[in-house]
Amino acid sequence: MKIARFSLIIIAYLLICFLAGNVYASSRGLSLKVKDQAGTPEDIELYQNSYALIIGVSEYTNGWPDLPGVEKDVKLVEDALIKNGFQVEVVRNPNSLEMDQAFESFIRKYGGNVNNRLLFYFAGHGHTLKPPYGGDPLGYIVPVEAPNPNLNTSAERDFKQIAMSMKRIEEYSLNINAKHVMFLFDSCFSGSIFAMSRAIPEHISYKTARPVRQFITSGSEEETVSDKSVFRHQFIEALEGEGDVNGDGYVTGTELGEFLQNKVVNYSRGAQHPQYGKIRNPNLDKGDFVFVAGGSIITDRQALDQAQLKSTGSLRITTDPVEATVWVDGRRLGTAPQELHDLPPEMISVSASKSGYGKSSEKVRIREGRQTEVQLILGELISTGSINVTSNPSGAKWYLDGGYSGMTPDRMTDLDEGTYSVIINKEGYEEWQSTIQVQAGVSTDVIGSLVKKQSWKPFEIVTSAGGRIWIDRNVGASRVAISIDDSEAFGDLYQWGRGTDGHEQRDSETTTTLSSTDNPGHGNFIKASSDWREPKNDNLWQGVSGLNNPCPAGFRLPIETEWEVERASWSLNNQSGAYASPLKLVSAGNRYRDNGSIYGAGSYGYYWSSTSVGRLARFLRLNSGNAYAYSDFRAYGFSVRCIED
Repeated sequence: MKIARFSLIIIAYLLICFLAGNVYASSRGLSLKVKDQAGTPEDIELYQNSYALIIGVSEYTNGWPDLPGVEKDVKLVEDALIKNGFQVEVVRNPNSLEMDQAFESFIRKYGGNVNNRLLFYFAGHGHTLKPPYGGDPLGYIVPVEAPNPNLNTSAERDFKQIAMSMKRIEEYSLNINAKHVMFLFDSCFSGSIFAMSRAIPEHISYKTARPVRQFITSGSEEETVSDKSVFRHQFIEALEGEGDVNGDGYVTGTELGEFLQNKVVNYSRGAQHPQYGKIRNPNLDKGDFVFVAGGSIITDRQALDQAQLKSTGSLRITTDPVEATVWVDGRRLGTAPQELHDLPPEMISVSASKSGYGKSSEKVRIREGRQTEVQLILGELISTGSINVTSNPSGAKWYLDGGYSGMTPDRMTDLDEGTYSVIINKEGYEEWQSTIQVQAGVSTDVIGSLVKKQSWKPFEIVTSAGGRIWIDRNVGASRVAISIDDSEAFGDLYQWGRGTDGHEQRDSETTTTLSSTDNPGHGNFIKASSDWREPKNDNLWQGVSGLNNPCPAGFRLPIETEWEVERASWSLNNQSGAYASPLKLVSAGNRYRDNGSIYGAGSYGYYWSSTSVGRLARFLRLNSGNAYAYSDFRAYGFSVRCIED
């Protein structure tokens, strides 16, 4: 089997079989004038709203190679779909449960309206397994934690339980009410859920609006797809207008499949042979997915006089503000509005400029027998900027270039471009300082995460059943636990390897910006798919003098084997046994890595060790049924208990 990286796009209806290897923009409707079965022209509303789900997996943890190209592909496809009128949701590096939840939530929110069009895009590894007793092979989508089934028989068994099969995706697609759904896989493809197609693209007709589930893959079963995606590049080119095979101003799913089949074979030098088709279901294979060639920002109108326009089209250009200078293909026409007639059907460049405003430009496709209207909106040039100053906690004094300016949260406007120093301080917290750059026309956010001045709460020491000296409570706890769910004994929740900078507080602010250093320079909890630090550093928390050690002098985090010694001494191997031990371990819950929410407080316990493995770290997990050592992502917030060195 060849490991292959693949991208899955589901557009309107869900469903696709695969093989080896935040909502943005506004939704736009799409109406078309077509001829019915009797040949009578009629207007049909093809879509009311368009939604896309993009799932990208680039960081694998169980035997699969990472796919750094996925991050770029996801962003570029997202931008292209937004331009084509889609609202887009993006999910990065989900595990098996999170992937299921992403599909179910998206379908629940957007799949109920018959006139919606849905698009799902998956970028990551895929794999195909052949049944041991014959039959059609089955494709799977691979989440971050699924084992590579090529490693051993046990890994293959676990893989089937964790990865998402195309049968499961088929079930999802059949539960969608939306008329049109398309799936694109930037990967090799195997399976029998879909019927391959070699149909010649037709002009849009009343049949187009009928239900359909379409799919396109970037290669056949025995081919391997490069991480530098030719398929993704050509897909975006197709949406920009290159895929409009018959020149009617739209790109249908059939046209898209034919375009990709021709282009990808050429640009991959025969290494990839895309396939496309529709689901094997007579109720879902009659329609055709439709994109607007070049995006949805252009308004097109039926020409008033086909005989007059013949094989040409016309263009009307307006601007906001009015009377801006208009240029077409580099030729100055004068001030807006401008109308051009008898233009050949082709792509042209239109731009506009005006003193005091920024320049605006668009690529516009002239369409035979139609008038195209485009409005260019010019942004006003602004010479000053502003700053929004906030702090966590709020109510702190802040200073700009040494001068007292107010209390947080605050906003200051009309600042000249340039560099400024900002200081924020509050009693009981370390002073926060930063240098900021103010840009004209830009509102800059200044967020001061204040760190409490370090002062350890009084604590005692306790000798465990294993004979080691420990602190008698969790780091940050105000007392020794008096019950297994004593909230005053919960303490703080640390991301693995981070120091005591404020992030560990259960109500600290959050950020999605990863840190490139051992000390992020703020007290925000860093929401991340795997690690708060990029690149990772395995040398954090290593020993009493280790980097970022959150324990008091002479103490450190236990290694995994030290936790195992303690666990073996308990009367019960579960959370009750942990609490009954001299350490009185409580079930303080955790802080979730990708949204910062608290989970399982009072029901589950999670205690970090200083032991790391790959991109993960080891910890002790407690629940009512058992206690055991486990590995998980370092971005989680878990409890810390300190042992004497």
